[in-house]
Amino acid sequence: MQTSITGLTSLLVHPTTDFDTIHISDAKIPKIIHQTYANRTIPDHWKKAQQSCLDLHPDYEYKFWTDESANDFIAAEYPWFKPTWDSYPHAIQRADAIRYFALVHYGGIYIDLDDGCNRCLDALLPYPAWLPLTAPIGVSNDVMGSIPHHAFFERAIRALPAYNRNWASPYLTVMYSTGPLFLSEMREEYLREVTDDTGAEELLFTLMPSDYDRDGKSVFRNKAYFERST
Repeated sequence: MQTSITGLTSLLVHPTTDFDTIHISDAKIPKIIHQTYANRTIPDHWKKAQQSCLDLHPDYEYKFWTDESANDFIAAEYPWFKPTWDSYPHAIQRADAIRYFALVHYGGIYIDLDDGCNRCLDALLPYPAWLPLTAPIGVSNDVMGSIPHHAFFERAIRALPAYNRNWASPYLTVMYSTGPLFLSEMREEYLREVTDDTGAEELLFTLMPSDYDRDGKSVFRNKAYFERST
């Protein structure tokens, strides 16, 4: 029997108690924040957003991935993927890929540098893996959370070489090979295999706007689909 992830979200992501009252001792996702940039010289217009996440999470480990450290990590830990990594024509493809590998290897929460934090992320830790809904369809990869070695992200990294092709334009090539359209396809494949027998730690949650928005205050900044419409 196929299980709807929307149904699971309605049942489990909207418990009778709200996010702020969840016992964090039940958390599964480790307290790690991952962010990436080409080097350590972050543009000034992103520093405030980055600092907002650091200020709200003094007890989280912070992993900042540069092009160099990401390349070294892939070479050391995932040599089977290095030929694909090296063959990507666009730097953003490697920036996409490293976030999936980081979540597989360490777990934690990945956040784009332009997505600042409005609230502490502890409330999202109990859910073993989650992706944000995006408009008009599918999911985004700008913020994601996962336990280490979650089956969904394991599937995603294993599929990356097969999706490494020219998709007619640079934009489509990035979107379909490593970006949100790739991730949305991986999600659809994964959900087709979710059944009533799927273990709790293998569930994948799709976070709706209301999952981020409590009393008019969303968890992340700078993304329209996380903000309350007025």
